[in-house]
Amino acid sequence: MIFTVANFITAFRLALFAWFIVLVSEERLPLAALIFFIVWALDRVDGFLARRLKQTSEFGSLFDKATDRLMVGGAMFALLGYGAAPWWLVFIVAKEFGLLLVWLLRPEKRELDLGISGKIATFLQGVTLLWVMLQWPYSAWLVGVTAVFGLWTAAGRRVGK
Repeated sequence: MIFTVANFITAFRLALFAWFIVLVSEERLPLAALIFFIVWALDRVDGFLARRLKQTSEFGSLFDKATDRLMVGGAMFALLGYGAAPWWLVFIVAKEFGLLLVWLLRPEKRELDLGISGKIATFLQGVTLLWVMLQWPYSAWLVGVTAVFGLWTAAGRRVGK
């Protein structure tokens, strides 16, 4: 099932994310932060609707996860590339690098199930990106917490498992 309400919302998230990139490039960070928040909040909506309408699929799950990774990585690169965030924001993707390493070391190359800690780590990434965009205090501290929690989440996926 490719043409579902949930997948449409995920595609809409991608379109809004393109607008987010434009706003960052124009140094309109408060509006960019609002758009990012909407995109991030819609992630909960598409998953809820997929389950509620019984429209879950392997494609939809992969599409949603890929979109989430694009949002985190793309937002980070946009903010760094346009000089809207400090260099240490790169640590926000520590979870992804840790998971890549664990995945590469696994005997079987299959999807890693991160469970609730993965959801919390992804939530932390979104909150941290918003925090940095809005230039709130203690941003470096929050990036550090997000990186450590992300690495802890990745380390919890045992290589031989």
